[in-house]
Amino acid sequence: GEARKRGIAAGAYHFFSIKTGGREQAGWFLRHAALSRTTLPPVLDVEPTPTQIAAMGGRDKLFREMLAWIDTVEKASGKKPILYLNQRFINEQLPHAPQRLKDCEVWVARYSEFKPYVRLLHWQLTPYGKVRGIHGDVDINVFNGNRSQFEDYVRR
Repeated sequence: GEARKRGIAAGAYHFFSIKTGGREQAGWFLRHAALSRTTLPPVLDVEPTPTQIAAMGGRDKLFREMLAWIDTVEKASGKKPILYLNQRFINEQLPHAPQRLKDCEVWVARYSEFKPYVRLLHWQLTPYGKVRGIHGDVDINVFNGNRSQFEDYVRR
C-alpha cells in the first residue's frame, strides 16, 4: 500500500498463538497479509511465557507448530520467514530448538545490551520511538548491515 508508494520497504508479521496449530495460523496469515515479490520476508513473532509453553504441551510441541507455520508460509510466499523473539526466549528456549529454527534469521526485541549469538537480522531498540505524523509510540528497529545490504535484502 501506501508505504510502498513512498519507497518504504514493508512487510507483514504474525503474532503466534499457543491456542491454534501452526498450519491453521499460517493459512490465516496468508489470507490476510498482502504479500508480494516486493514485500519484506514474513515474520513470525513468538513470545510465549514458560507457563504458556507448558500449557500447549511443551517446547517440542511449540517448535513443531512454529516449523509448520514457517514451512507453510515459505512454500506459499517463496520467502524464508524471520523469527521475532525476545531475549528470554532466545536464552531459555532456542538452545533446545531443532537446528532448522536455530538457522532462521532473527529480529530481536532487546532494549539494552545483548549477546547476538543468533543470526541477527534486526534489532528492536525501543517500543517508545516518535515519528512525525504518527500519533503515539512506534517501535524503533535497526537492520544489522549497511544500506547496500538492506537494499539487497529487500530485493531477495
